[in-house]
Amino acid sequence: MDLTAVIIIVVAVIMVGFAVVAAVRRRDDSVQDAVEAAIASVVGEAREAFDSRLSTGKTELEQRHRAIDEQVQGFKAEVKTMREALTSMQTDAAKQHGTIAEQLSEAARGTSELTKTTGQLKDVLSNPTARGKWGERMAEDVLRVAGMKENVNYLKQTKLPTGRIPDYTFLLPKDERLHMDVKFPLAAHSEYVEAVSESERHEARKRLRLAVRSHVNGLVGRDGYLDSQETVGCVLMFIPNDGLYASIHENCRDETDRALEKGVLICSPSTLLAVLVIVRKAMDTFALERSAQEILGVLGAFETQWDKFTEAITTVSNRADLLRRGVDELMPGGTRRRMMDKQLGKIEHLRESNALNSDNREELETEPIRLAG
Repeated sequence: MDLTAVIIIVVAVIMVGFAVVAAVRRRDDSVQDAVEAAIASVVGEAREAFDSRLSTGKTELEQRHRAIDEQVQGFKAEVKTMREALTSMQTDAAKQHGTIAEQLSEAARGTSELTKTTGQLKDVLSNPTARGKWGERMAEDVLRVAGMKENVNYLKQTKLPTGRIPDYTFLLPKDERLHMDVKFPLAAHSEYVEAVSESERHEARKRLRLAVRSHVNGLVGRDGYLDSQETVGCVLMFIPNDGLYASIHENCRDETDRALEKGVLICSPSTLLAVLVIVRKAMDTFALERSAQEILGVLGAFETQWDKFTEAITTVSNRADLLRRGVDELMPGGTRRRMMDKQLGKIEHLRESNALNSDNREELETEPIRLAG
């Protein structure tokens, strides 16, 4: 019950009491005493209710005070934690700011060096000879990744019977050849990339198509690589830049289709690697087939020699049997040995007989001497 309601009830009871007193003042004293007793009882109950409510409100107030204190302490702890975290974040932010500033400085220096290097590269690539050397270097990197070795899997700048000198000649099975030239139509491509208006891009696209067509015709024209009899039915044209390769396929679709019809396969570094892997696989397969044939030939020769070896073993075995039988005859108990022993016995018998006769002759010769004496 609210404290205000209790106070209102008490005031109402008091006013009722005064009204009752005023109404019955003229009555007798007994009635007045009863009224006063009732008023006193009501006032006492109101006081007790007021005191109880006051005590309860005080207890609740203390509990709320303690709860507020606990919340305030928790809030203070959170504020302290947040303050420490904020301080740490400020410190880290200061460090990161310094690091970022340093990284930005490094990036600026790197950008400056990259710009300088790009300019130098552009100057170098503006020279056709330098472009060719750079393209050959890219091609050799792809060849090395494909596992090909010079003078084993390919030849470099070897003159053909037609007088042409391809950049690379791949040695295929059955004495066939696959030729490749490095082409780099960078000037026309740069004009197309740097074009601002649509008309400039259109003109640059036309020049790029003409450049591609010129390179293709140079590979398959008169005295081209396909005129050599040992050459397979296609030629590789290597574009040493994937971006330029993509631009050619995007803007020169007709020229790339015409190149395929003429037997020219335009390759980028990635597609050249795939082609070379297939070529290398064909080389390995042919080498394996040739090795298998050689092995079969060797096995056939081995089989022939094995038959001869078996015959020789049989002959030796037969002769060994004869030798063993001959040795057995010569050993004690053997036929030849018995016959020899028999003959030796006869010889011994004759020797003994001769010895006896000799003794008899000596006795006959000495007998006349004894008689004469």
